[in-house]
Amino acid sequence: MGPGDAGVGEAEVGLRAAALALEIVQHAFAGTLDSVDYAVAELRALADNPDVPPLQQHVLCGITGGGDRAAVRDEMLRQGCQEEDLIVDLAPAYLLNAGLPYSRSEVAVILDTDVADVPERYQDEERAQQLVSVVADAVPRDGVVVVPAKEWEVQGRARDARCRVAVFATDDRLTRRDTRLAYAVGTVRDGRIVLESGGEVYEGGEVRADVPVGAQVAAALAMFAIREIDSGDTEETGGRASGRGGES
Repeated sequence: MGPGDAGVGEAEVGLRAAALALEIVQHAFAGTLDSVDYAVAELRALADNPDVPPLQQHVLCGITGGGDRAAVRDEMLRQGCQEEDLIVDLAPAYLLNAGLPYSRSEVAVILDTDVADVPERYQDEERAQQLVSVVADAVPRDGVVVVPAKEWEVQGRARDARCRVAVFATDDRLTRRDTRLAYAVGTVRDGRIVLESGGEVYEGGEVRADVPVGAQVAAALAMFAIREIDSGDTEETGGRASGRGGES
């Protein structure tokens, strides 16, 4: 690695550190900051890969939208991900200003199209849909993008990127249009998360009152997709062994 490469690596870490610092301050002012360990782990992982050129790093999952992205990450950790698994929290403003800080993610989660942290001209419906859909660009062919059931245009953009679409809702009142492109669906019935794929129904755990319901269902769907990839059920993965547990 030459001198120029070292500078690029440091710049990448610095750019991500700035974005994480803004996010931490926002959570602190909102009274929702529990820990900064996730940020430290992500920056350490970036710094420990100095030989990786910019935009060539692979991560487990990218999460965007204006909702509680940190809650999705925390749920994924609770359901079996490890601290060293890179789950990247991507504020819409960060995506707009810097783009994706990695080149590939196994899955992506789009919580919503609420992009209140970007300039007003980027908040119109079509531009907001386009902005959050950027995370699909790094998901490999036949990878999975988790999208709200009512965000039909975002689902279409993910499908156009040749990704599989998994949709979620906080109830079970879905229409045919909501699930038309979906290979997997996550809903809530009688206080429990229900996952459906390929005609099979899977238990996703009890909904907890201390975490936003949408974040819980989105995380359960993301973990369902990751376990499927880990098990080698998809052509893209070539059958990697799984090291992640199930719902606890």
